[in-house]
Amino acid sequence: MRGTNSNWVRSLVIGALPFYLFTFLPLNAQDSLLLRDYRFVKRTDAWLTSQNAAGLTRFAHSSISEAELSLTKSKGGHVDWYQSPDFLQATANVESFTRISQRAVVFGAMSYDNFSGHDMTGSAFTSLTSHKPFDIVEDSLVNTGTKHRDTYRLTGAVGVDVWRGLSAGLRLDYTAANYAKYKDLRHKSKLMDMQFTAGILLPLTSHLLPLTLGANYLYRRTTESLVFSLYGREDKVYKSLIDYGTFMGRVEQFGSSGYTDKGQEMPLVDDYNGVGLQLSLQPTGGLTFYNALTYARRNGYYGRKSPYTITYTDHHADLLTYEARLSWTVPELVGETGRRSMFSADLTLSSENLENLANTYRELSNESGAHYYEYYDPVKTANKLWKNGQLALTADLGINGELPAWTLMASLDWHSRQQTSYLYPYYRRQHLHSTKATLSATRNLLTPKGVWTFSLSTAYQKGRGEPYTDLTFAEPSDKQTAPATMDAWLWREYQYMVAPQYTIGGSVAYAFVFPQTRLKTHVRLSATHHKANQTYEYSSGKDCTSLTLAAGCTF
Repeated sequence: MRGTNSNWVRSLVIGALPFYLFTFLPLNAQDSLLLRDYRFVKRTDAWLTSQNAAGLTRFAHSSISEAELSLTKSKGGHVDWYQSPDFLQATANVESFTRISQRAVVFGAMSYDNFSGHDMTGSAFTSLTSHKPFDIVEDSLVNTGTKHRDTYRLTGAVGVDVWRGLSAGLRLDYTAANYAKYKDLRHKSKLMDMQFTAGILLPLTSHLLPLTLGANYLYRRTTESLVFSLYGREDKVYKSLIDYGTFMGRVEQFGSSGYTDKGQEMPLVDDYNGVGLQLSLQPTGGLTFYNALTYARRNGYYGRKSPYTITYTDHHADLLTYEARLSWTVPELVGETGRRSMFSADLTLSSENLENLANTYRELSNESGAHYYEYYDPVKTANKLWKNGQLALTADLGINGELPAWTLMASLDWHSRQQTSYLYPYYRRQHLHSTKATLSATRNLLTPKGVWTFSLSTAYQKGRGEPYTDLTFAEPSDKQTAPATMDAWLWREYQYMVAPQYTIGGSVAYAFVFPQTRLKTHVRLSATHHKANQTYEYSSGKDCTSLTLAAGCTF
């Protein structure tokens, strides 16, 4: 009888062993590389992603890098007016935090993005995620074609502890892109975006309230050159809307003059100069309150600064950004020894107030017959104000090494845009708000040979505001005609920003140590579906679905 009971107990223990290993696998039974998560490490300290590279000296982990290749296919008409309802996008990127000595930490990143979109028209500029003083919009719905974009990004930063915690840092972000449309009216654009920052960091030790101070200088320059051309029939008329804002402005026929001059490469140039201040408080060992305030002045123009060429517009703007993070790291109340949890609340507020002026000029000739331009008082064409905010709450639970068992996130994003465009005596106003709430959950499951990661997310967005309000400063005369407009793009953008809509998404990934290497290799499949509950005139659809397949490694 005793032998029977002993065999039964042995069988029970052996049968339960796989479940025990899967559920309660201790740290020393796992390959330590599997317990590293680059994205988690990156967000453990707000200083690591600050514009002030001196904050890199606070990096408290061993060196870590991540490389990934991804391919995304998206299809569906619920996209913004300048986006594609059918595109394929391939990306490759690598990022790294490396401690090269006890005093110095470097950060580096490189990426390449290859985008090909079908059925596209709209804006000639590479990206409208940055705020443009005006836009050049194709004044047609029938000349849609394929657009292709190549984007290259390079980032390098170094932080050095100079003396007893007093640190200095330098950072350079460089982006280059080429963007082209392959159907008349064709356009090619070349984008260069360079940002340089230099900063210092000073920790002040105090038994009452330890704090860290930081300051940095920022310089940024962007140049995007546009060229317009035809490959087909030259007797066909092609027109573009010079959009001052809210798709109101004037129509220009493609030819040998103006914003779309076929004989000239026209640059849109921006220069930014700014300063940033940072303050980090640490009332207790596990509680940190980080604050950053950045102000920048933006000045730019479209055209060429020369007496013998035309500068079509000048613009200026003021940018203000505030970032805050309250983070709290606590030991795990229940569970394995050595595990912990991290809670954080992130707040970001930003605004940009821009004014655009159209230059008035006339062409003159000097004694030698050379043409030059004489300028008069400029005319204001637009006032634009953007306000954005985000509040995000994140909980990383059951952190094992550098891998959370759970990551839960809730965020609220809000955007406000006020635009007034002018073409005397007419002007048009628009004031739109949109709010988006997002919930997501990520679960990392350890197995003896790998990590499974499952993610789910959902979001709901809704906006308010009228698409436009047309007004006049005075009664127009019989000889004055109303400004040109593009109602199709107006309503498509309005639907994308204001219509009630939801998003659902999910992903599954598996990571393992590639044989004979020290690479944590992962494969991920994700899907996202957007749906608008309301459509408007000129709508191109109310659904959009995207699939992404990615593979990469952490080392």
